[in-house]
Amino acid sequence: MERFTRWKGPDLSDIPSYCAHEHWGSLSPFGGDACGFRPDTYRGALPLGDISALDILLDPYLSSNLPGSGMNHSNDPELIRSQFPELKRRHGLSGTWLTTVRGLMELYGFTKDDASEILSSELDGKVRSNYSAPFNWYERAMEQMKISHVVRAVHPLYYYRDHSRESAQAESQLIRTNLRIDPLLAFWKSNAPGKEALVELTGILPEDAPSWQLFLERLFDRAVQQGCVGIKQFQAYSRPLDFPLVGDEALNIGRNPDAADERSIKDYENWIVNACCREADRRGWTHQFHTGTHNLPDSNPLPLRRLAKRYPSMKIVMLHVWPFVDEAAFLAKTEQNIYIDACWQAVLNPRFLKKSLETWINYVPSNKIMLSHDATSVEMAAGSLLYTKEILSEVLGICGEGRDGTFLYELAKDYLYNNALRLYEV
Repeated sequence: MERFTRWKGPDLSDIPSYCAHEHWGSLSPFGGDACGFRPDTYRGALPLGDISALDILLDPYLSSNLPGSGMNHSNDPELIRSQFPELKRRHGLSGTWLTTVRGLMELYGFTKDDASEILSSELDGKVRSNYSAPFNWYERAMEQMKISHVVRAVHPLYYYRDHSRESAQAESQLIRTNLRIDPLLAFWKSNAPGKEALVELTGILPEDAPSWQLFLERLFDRAVQQGCVGIKQFQAYSRPLDFPLVGDEALNIGRNPDAADERSIKDYENWIVNACCREADRRGWTHQFHTGTHNLPDSNPLPLRRLAKRYPSMKIVMLHVWPFVDEAAFLAKTEQNIYIDACWQAVLNPRFLKKSLETWINYVPSNKIMLSHDATSVEMAAGSLLYTKEILSEVLGICGEGRDGTFLYELAKDYLYNNALRLYEV
């Protein structure tokens, strides 16, 4: 059966989306602490106050870009409303704005991207009502958008703390998690965020190699019990992605943190990363790596090839990758256990995703590409998904010109759903 759309590509509207890297709940009204947003540190975290449409629009992504455009983020709603025309003028064609507003329009039924709609009391009332029971809202939105699975990256403390038993259970029925290992890399500091609590909760103070091994085993086992499917790290924000093997003496700075220097800190981080990789390798887990977008050029994914060969049962997922589109393609094509997830590209700029897919589809094996959203809200994920399906259809129509529509449709199903299902649902 032919399945072509006006893009001269397959109609993808009925394909489910497996969202393997999301940050739903990363909004100011959910609150936070030294470790991050409360949804990343408490199972079933609920908002601490009302949520408005502006809270969703002015998420951490858009807010962090305001200073670069000469605007200051403010918590004063009236000031933000007065500045809305200029806010839209400077950011209204950014990927973050486009995906968030489109998701709001799709899920809430308004039709115009303007202040009269986005700032209306009617929309605020609907948003406030939905987020009074966020997991019920997520379930409805996921059903509407055909989002089948959601995986969020969370802090280690998440696996030991519940907002409430009821809300934690409600979340666990919808969302699975990846354990962020980056907080562990700061444990050479006595006051590292979350360290004291984790030591108390696990009953282990990780100081030397044996205690670290026991600590990681206990933490990872606990995470599995709470729905964890892999690990994730953010180190590309601050350092290159080369993690050579180092001796156990690298852990000694934990006993004398005042003597730590750049070299000893990096060796400590290298030891922890390799220890976590050994655990992931033993369990056959995925390991998501933030790559690209920040800390250029040190966030280049090419050094991950060495980790892939060192830990062949660990499945490395390169997240984002822009602007290292070609480098990521090379790794995914040549290494059996390296994959690409283009999440965040549509949110950064839908054109980034289009250029990436044009590079990958005729080069990278079709089982190696995934398309999550890296959204801070279900609304942003909805908008990103709409753009992603349109772009994927268009590029398939171009890159697969003359091919059977059903064949292209099945490829799209791999990118949007099957590949992640095979990787994470083991």
